[in-house]
Amino acid sequence: MDVATLVVTFGGVVVAGAAAAAAIVQARAAVAAREAAEDARNESRIARDEAAQLSREANAAFVRQAEAQEEGNRLARLSAPQIAPSFKLEAVSNSR
Repeated sequence: MDVATLVVTFGGVVVAGAAAAAAIVQARAAVAAREAAEDARNESRIARDEAAQLSREANAAFVRQAEAQEEGNRLARLSAPQIAPSFKLEAVSNSR
């Protein structure tokens, strides 16, 4: 082998080593991004479950409020004095 071939081979090895180092750095970044995405997905699932639970609680509270309103209306009707209407019709004249 002559010197030129050794220099070219050495240059190829250096370039290959740099490419391998860059690939390792990119692989680590990809793994970190995947882990971050998985964490975000898990947090999203937790938030979804909490939102669903809060929605169920709000719906139950709405139903209880409606039932309480109906009961209050029923009690108001029972406790209201039963007054018979007393209408008195009077003749109206158009005289001035």
